[in-house]
Amino acid sequence: MNFESSVMKKEDNNTDYIKDTDSEDFKIGSIKDILGGNVLTRKIVVKQLPYILFITVLAILYIANRYKSEKIVRETAKQQNMLKELRAESMTTASELMYHSRQSEVYKLLKDHHIDLKECVEPPKKIVVK
Repeated sequence: MNFESSVMKKEDNNTDYIKDTDSEDFKIGSIKDILGGNVLTRKIVVKQLPYILFITVLAILYIANRYKSEKIVRETAKQQNMLKELRAESMTTASELMYHSRQSEVYKLLKDHHIDLKECVEPPKKIVVK
């Protein structure tokens, strides 16, 4: 038996395993058939097209959801930093107001602006109405 006849026999045997386009079930004969495209026919691809489109839409939604969640996380971090800064500024402003509203500081401020007001030395009196 020469080489050409053995190759021809193998090719004849492999044709039994190649998918027939009319039948629904098929057997894979060899890697050569898969790489050659004999197994993956247009009918199979068209049959699986809705599933492929569904997976593609899910992948796009997954990517979009990830981008949106990362954006929300960045905005949250930015808002938290802003809140910390505003809280510190509020505390600073409140302490300055407390300092400047003390009686001695008010008196110094009036003296600096040459306003002639006298400091009250008597405690306030309670007025009772009958």
